[in-house]
Amino acid sequence: MPSLKILADAGFDTAGALARLGNNEAFYFRLLTKFLGDPTYGKLVSSIEAGDTKAGGEAAHALKGVSATLGMDDLSVACATLQNIYMDRETGDPGPVYQAAKAAYAKDRAAIEAALA
Repeated sequence: MPSLKILADAGFDTAGALARLGNNEAFYFRLLTKFLGDPTYGKLVSSIEAGDTKAGGEAAHALKGVSATLGMDDLSVACATLQNIYMDRETGDPGPVYQAAKAAYAKDRAAIEAALA
C-alpha cells in the first residue's frame, strides 16, 4: 500500500498536494507513478548539458509546475529559479541551482519509489 508518511518524511508537502487534488489519495499516487516515467527531467538535463537555454527554460517551467502540484517544493523552487535564469528574467549562475535541482529530483524520485513499494 502506498505511503504518504514516506513522502512527508522526505519533505513532500503531501497536505498541500492532496488539497490541490481534491484529497484524492489514489489520484495522487497515480500522478506520482506517472511522474516516474515523465521525460521532462531528462529534457531538462539534456538541454542544460547541451547549452540549449531556451529548451532548458521550457523544461524547467514544465517541471516546476508538475513538482509544485505534487508537493515537491525543493524541486519546484530550483526549477523556478532555473526558468527565470534561462528565460532572462533573472541573472545568476545556473550551475549551483542546476545541482540543487538534480539533488532534489534524486531525493524525490527515491522517496516516490519507496512510497510506492
